[in-house]
Amino acid sequence: MMRTLFLMSFSFLAAFLLEILPIPNWAIWFRPAFVLLILIFWTLISPNLIGIVVAFLLGLIMDLLMGTLLGTHATIFVMIIYVVLRFHMRIRLIPLWQQTIIIFGLVLCYQIFLSWCSGLLGGFRADSWFWLPALTSAVFWPWIYTILKTYSRYQNRRR
Repeated sequence: MMRTLFLMSFSFLAAFLLEILPIPNWAIWFRPAFVLLILIFWTLISPNLIGIVVAFLLGLIMDLLMGTLLGTHATIFVMIIYVVLRFHMRIRLIPLWQQTIIIFGLVLCYQIFLSWCSGLLGGFRADSWFWLPALTSAVFWPWIYTILKTYSRYQNRRR
C-alpha cells in the first residue's frame, strides 16, 4: 500500500513537472494533458484510492500552476473522473487500442471545457489546433498505461 501511494505521488509529481516544463510556442498545442492522463490511469487501476476528492485537489493544484481561474481545472477534472469512475470496470476490460479512443474523447472534452471556460473570461483565442492535445494524449496513453501498469504489478509482486 505504501509503495503504491509512493508510485502514485511520484507519477503525479512527474506529470505536474511535465505540464509546467517550458516548451517553444509552436509546440504548445502538442503538449499532452499529462496530469489528466495519470489521474485517469490511477482512477482505473484503484478507484477506491483515487476519486472525486483527489481529482478536485489535483485540479486546484493545476489551477495554481497554470495561473487559471481557481476551480477551472478542478471542476473539469471532477467531471471527467466522474465519467471514468462510472464506467471504470468497462474501460478496464476493453483492449488498449479502444481505451486510447476513449482517452481521446475524454481529453477532447477536457480541452473543449477548458476552452469554453477561458472564452467566458475573454482569454480564449479561437484556433483550430485546440484538439491536438487530445491527439497527443491518445498517442501517449498506451505508453503511460503500459509503463505504470508494469511497474505497479512489479511493486505488488515484491510485497
